[in-house]
Amino acid sequence: MQFRGADLHTPEGVHYRALALPDSRELSYAALEWVSHFVQQGGVVIGLKPTGPLGRIPPEEMTEYSRLADRMWAGCADKSTESRYGSGRIACTAEARTELAAMSVTSDFSYQLDNKGSRADDGNAFDYVHRRTENADIYFVRNARNETVKATLRFRVSGRTPELWMPDNGSTNQALVYNETKDGHTDIPLTFPATGSVFVIFERPEICT
Repeated sequence: MQFRGADLHTPEGVHYRALALPDSRELSYAALEWVSHFVQQGGVVIGLKPTGPLGRIPPEEMTEYSRLADRMWAGCADKSTESRYGSGRIACTAEARTELAAMSVTSDFSYQLDNKGSRADDGNAFDYVHRRTENADIYFVRNARNETVKATLRFRVSGRTPELWMPDNGSTNQALVYNETKDGHTDIPLTFPATGSVFVIFERPEICT
């Protein structure tokens, strides 16, 4: 993960509006310093103050660790909703989804299970990876369950026809059924075999000059 000012992005070109800290509230000293620089330059961080570093560190580093965390989360001490630090801010909450919704940031990927009679969804039916190139958004989606799963997948992409690339045989097909929502998403109903996967490709249309 890299940043320039408040722009947080991966080498693959995916940009993020905010950085959510782990629920464990454990953060290494090096990671805390990285987060400090990011927020000072205008970044947004969501999370509660770390309770301590991962593993053991020298006493003098532990003292500086505590001082740095106290400075960064100082605004949260009076039960404020955020702490200003440098040019950025820290949201004083562990509820990343709620904070992102307040920022009008929708999920990059989500799904709705369609299976009748299937076990309750625990939020872990699918794994996914999103990569962006100059001409396309590429999602790899995997059924994390050892059973057939039917679901409607939602991607934060619109204005492009999705293609399905099958990793088991290399075949490619245009998605026959999909729907673009008013808020800039694309919904695709798909059925996955047990532990099955698919690449969903949204390629930008060519611009004729």
